[in-house]
Amino acid sequence: AMAGGMFPLGIPREQYHECYHLTDEHDRELLLDQMPAVRAARGEKVERQMVVWHTAQGRFPVLASGEWLPATSDHVAAVVLAFQDVTELVRAIRARDEFLSIASHELKTPLTSLSMQVQL
Repeated sequence: AMAGGMFPLGIPREQYHECYHLTDEHDRELLLDQMPAVRAARGEKVERQMVVWHTAQGRFPVLASGEWLPATSDHVAAVVLAFQDVTELVRAIRARDEFLSIASHELKTPLTSLSMQVQL
């Protein structure tokens, strides 16, 4: 659903950036060597790397995990990736932060006046 029903397969790692548009959580472009699939293809175990996946369907904050599986007698070597959509979690964190900011401001106003009265 995030990819719009089409997920390009068999892309050489040098061309990932042409098909998979990823940024970090601050919308900075990921360099090729920072992409989860490229890291896994180098043999790194990728665990819950926070990235934003940009598709025709929208922007999706995801946690990416993956690893390289070596070739066996029955299978070629492969990179296996899993993406966990954390859109709702990100929304909840933003709502919490907004609430805490407002609550903090609202509490400071009466506390400031009380503090000034106590000092008199």
